[in-house]
Amino acid sequence: MIGVRHVIISIMIILYFALLIPVEIRGEDKSAANKKENEYEKFLQDIPTKKAAAVNKVPGMKKKSDSIILNLFGTAMLWSSFNFAHKAPVAEQTDYRGFSSLKQHINLNLEVNQPGKWRILVGGKLFYDFIYDIKGQGKYTDEVLDAYLFILELDEAYLMWGLTRYFDFKVGRQIINWGKSSYASVVDVLNPRDYRSPYLINLKDLRLPVLMSCVDFNFLPHWTLSGIAVHEIRFNKTSTYGSDFYIFDTPITDEIIPRQGGKNTEFGLSLLGYMKNLDLGFYWSRFFDDRTYQDYHLSDSGRYHAMIDMIGITGVFMSGSFTFSLETALFNKLRYTGSDKEFSRYDLMCGVEYVGINDMVITFEAINQTILNLDEDLRQNYNKNEFKTILTITKSFLHSTFHIDFQSTIFGLRAEGGAYQRLKISYDLNDFYTIMLGAIFYQPGQWYHHRKIGDKDRLFFQLTYQF
Repeated sequence: MIGVRHVIISIMIILYFALLIPVEIRGEDKSAANKKENEYEKFLQDIPTKKAAAVNKVPGMKKKSDSIILNLFGTAMLWSSFNFAHKAPVAEQTDYRGFSSLKQHINLNLEVNQPGKWRILVGGKLFYDFIYDIKGQGKYTDEVLDAYLFILELDEAYLMWGLTRYFDFKVGRQIINWGKSSYASVVDVLNPRDYRSPYLINLKDLRLPVLMSCVDFNFLPHWTLSGIAVHEIRFNKTSTYGSDFYIFDTPITDEIIPRQGGKNTEFGLSLLGYMKNLDLGFYWSRFFDDRTYQDYHLSDSGRYHAMIDMIGITGVFMSGSFTFSLETALFNKLRYTGSDKEFSRYDLMCGVEYVGINDMVITFEAINQTILNLDEDLRQNYNKNEFKTILTITKSFLHSTFHIDFQSTIFGLRAEGGAYQRLKISYDLNDFYTIMLGAIFYQPGQWYHHRKIGDKDRLFFQLTYQF
């Protein structure tokens, strides 16, 4: 079975690179992606944001308007996946062979804004996975049904207000993207992520909004100082007991969620500079670690989250068709199960992006995490060094309506921690509808969360309607 999978992976990669021959087709581009990009550029002219604030203050910027604009937009998506490499279940395990998801996902947003002054956005999302009704809900654990069957929740919902020429204020449930990395930022710590289906989607779609207050001070021509208070305690979503990607045979101990507010408020500071061919970022944050630890001195044996500190620096340098990125961060007060000590970790990300081929983007990023003072007796359960590389190649054809996205990630210097390859092919049927087909192949490794991932290979399909 492994040999067949490797042959399929090799054929998939060869076919993909065969399609990388530059193709230039002249004509009008009416794709939905360009339409969204133009709308975003227009919005930056209306309401100063972090990077646009300095630009909008130059002479000739668009004047504020007294008119109020109301906009309703969103997406409706049908998602399905088919597991073709899953092993037959044993005992009372759930059978995840064949179709494992048939999900309807709706995201609805209402925007009210007065250009150049304020903006209100209220968003919500709803999804229901029909596969559990088709196969029978009684075949799944309660934890799986609670997490995967149905979700109705508030998404991004905030008020953005330009207080003065130099101050912007934003409060509500929001996503604040720290860092310059496209796929593996080391300073992007403010928002939790959805890891229930590992590596199926990119970083930008993993982030979950939380309730924050943010004040931006736009001083000097191209610098922005931001202060952030995070009022909502929310952690990563991970696979639950009985789900396809759950790696244990029994439920793990309860997670202890800290109380919100007061001394548990999370904070962040950032200083961002945008210059010709160079972007710089300086970051500090105090926040709860998404990873948990157990304190054996406590009787409840629950899993706790440590309050930790992070200080980081990022930089982006652009030269011709190349963009070079660097992120580095130091984390302090980390806790690990089996020790009463506090630990520190040093993270480093180096990346390069090349856009010199028509309608193609090649991105390579390497990330290393080092626990600086890890005890010898903890190394059975924790890796002192974790290294991974991510190669992503995207190519567009036919007026940017046909897209190919290939990503290969290796964990460890020689894939000892595992690996995966993912291919997505999408086509914009028109300005509203997009159809996507994809496949992902997992290779298991020594890293504990990759030990049982080898039989999770799957095909997936997505139909999206944007309005």
